[in-house]
Amino acid sequence: KRSAQLGRIVHLEPVEVLTAVLGIQVQGVDDLTLQLALEHLPELEGALAARTQPSILDRRLLDTLLLEACIGKPLRDYGSGGAVLAEWLSSPPEWNRAVNEMVRRTLPRELGPEGAVLEWALEPADDKGPSNPKARRRLEAVLVRGLLFEMDTPENLPSSVWGELDAMRGARSLDLRDETLMGVVAQMAVDALPSLGAKANPYLTAAESIARKDLPPALYRKSKYLPLGLETTCDALAERMAGGQSVASVAIDELRAHRAAGTASDKIDVLNQMARLSRWLESAAQATEANDVRTHVQHYQRHGAFADLTAAHLRRVLGRTTSYHPHANGLLKRWEAARNDQNEAFARLLAANYVKHWHAEGVVPLHRLWQEAVLPRLARARVFVVVMDGCSYPVFLDLVEQLRTGTDEALGIELVHALGTGTPGDDALGRAEGIPALAPLPSITSHARGSIFLGELPADPWKAETVWREEGERKTDPARFKQNQALGARSRRLFLKGDLADGGAALVQALAGDDDVVATVFNAVDDLIGGHATGVLTRLAPADIAGFLPALRAAFQAGREVLITADHGHTLFLDKALCVGAGTSARWCELGARESVPE
Repeated sequence: KRSAQLGRIVHLEPVEVLTAVLGIQVQGVDDLTLQLALEHLPELEGALAARTQPSILDRRLLDTLLLEACIGKPLRDYGSGGAVLAEWLSSPPEWNRAVNEMVRRTLPRELGPEGAVLEWALEPADDKGPSNPKARRRLEAVLVRGLLFEMDTPENLPSSVWGELDAMRGARSLDLRDETLMGVVAQMAVDALPSLGAKANPYLTAAESIARKDLPPALYRKSKYLPLGLETTCDALAERMAGGQSVASVAIDELRAHRAAGTASDKIDVLNQMARLSRWLESAAQATEANDVRTHVQHYQRHGAFADLTAAHLRRVLGRTTSYHPHANGLLKRWEAARNDQNEAFARLLAANYVKHWHAEGVVPLHRLWQEAVLPRLARARVFVVVMDGCSYPVFLDLVEQLRTGTDEALGIELVHALGTGTPGDDALGRAEGIPALAPLPSITSHARGSIFLGELPADPWKAETVWREEGERKTDPARFKQNQALGARSRRLFLKGDLADGGAALVQALAGDDDVVATVFNAVDDLIGGHATGVLTRLAPADIAGFLPALRAAFQAGREVLITADHGHTLFLDKALCVGAGTSARWCELGARESVPE
């Protein structure tokens, strides 16, 4: 329009077209930038409408406006050159030559020395930008070598540490002293790590490989970011615990906060369980000094059970790594010895006067759970009694902890609240104790569970599990439950394994009904770890117990009080090789009149 003569358009340059459309004088712009501007006219008009109108649109201002249109946001919005580096390595964009040239000339102006480093990494006259193979290699070198630069002062680092970045030292756009340039690159590498997350692991490993080859051990072990620095700290903690020292939880937190923690997560998991066990061992002797049953039981509920559970977790995580097995096995032997001492002290206390101690004040003999625990609750609500067959206390705590942290969080929190203050599995081996109770000896199904449902010790001869089986349970337990005098005339229903074949539907229906007491036996724990499976490092999930979760939800919804107990406990933590004697059961054998007790 401006060149029209005698009503005709004689000639229009591209810059005049841009000036005419935008309504602002455009000047000093090269052909590549003009091409970009004409391709992004709507974006340019929108950007200009959102700011105070300039009198002249020069190349610098046009670059700023075009950057947002071409790469999504202004470079300064990244916050640092390290954030740009992380994005280009994580999701390298592909640009045409015009965009690449515009970004290269804008980087130093927007991001200072860090921008100049990124400009050097991008290939001039390139049509791919950061996705160009040579540019990508340079960007990777900035991250990897930057992690090496971060280790120490420049004078302590050999010249070989520059590697691929040696060519950068002579770049005209990077007219900086070596120590300044090293600091810039190191800061970019450190800033890039949080944004990269787990994607940084290959670069951390590459930097460590170079460090092992080119740097002295005393230097690279100080790194806060390389896996080797983390590995050195982990090794030191493992040695401390193997030597009998305890490790505080804060030391494990520091490991998890290390930038390279993602490369050693299995090792850290092992050390975490070792640390928990090491702290328990410091106070393990206290339980052997108690001279009353209730103190023994409560100490186990508060501490010993968590130690047993921690030992199980430790053995489980050891299966995921080859690291620290000798250290952990030594710790497990100390745990086993301490628990043996505690168990023997408890057994000797009971043996001194079994009947008296079994009825000790504050401890509920299992057959009296109706008088001590159920009847007081029946005064205010209907009751649901759950018997976990063969479930030891640490296994129960593990089930509760899985509920608390899993998809059934609300249900787990309700159970934790019912148990007491604290959280199962917390670092202080917190308190999650139920009613201190004792199963009768021998703790076999035919005797212990019979005492629960009958409400008194059965007069029947003791029978081993090998001759009891499910037939005996289904015939005897319901009959004993009907004879339970503690419940008097109160209505009651009992569900055994065969009654749960419908997934617990009938049980859920009964819990919504009017029966005063609904009781059930869940056999999943005993079935899993009894017999040949004892010692298998299997973790039972609450959802794996058929009907367990639906029944608990139904009971709470119906306003019932819930009591969970076990007839006896197996252990997940020691295998059957430790069993002695010629008895038909793993836990007891009958002695003749003149037979001596086995070792």
